[in-house]
Amino acid sequence: MNIALRTLLCGLTLPALAALPAAAQSIDVLPDELKALYTDNIPVGPSAYDGFEMPAQPWKWCHSESYMGNPWRVSMTNELERLVNGAIEAGVVESFELSDSNGDVTQQIAQIRAFIDK
Repeated sequence: MNIALRTLLCGLTLPALAALPAAAQSIDVLPDELKALYTDNIPVGPSAYDGFEMPAQPWKWCHSESYMGNPWRVSMTNELERLVNGAIEAGVVESFELSDSNGDVTQQIAQIRAFIDK
């Protein structure tokens, strides 16, 4: 079978497989030799956040970094701050706070707790 035909068949088959109903994707429908490969199967239950309601705007945006020593992290944080500043201008967010624990897990936990306590 040539590559173009295989690519076409894969392109048609994968969306069809993805569209299968969730019930058909259950472990129960697998042959026994495949079922044996699945261990510690935990059924998904209702979410603990089903009744969650967002607090009223404007929100406080707190961002905790574990380490800012990489240029890509600095760039990501600068971009996040730019986006949050846009939300501040729109009145959706009232403030942006950033913490950097510099690789100290205990300090980062304390910083996050301080964010929550505000």
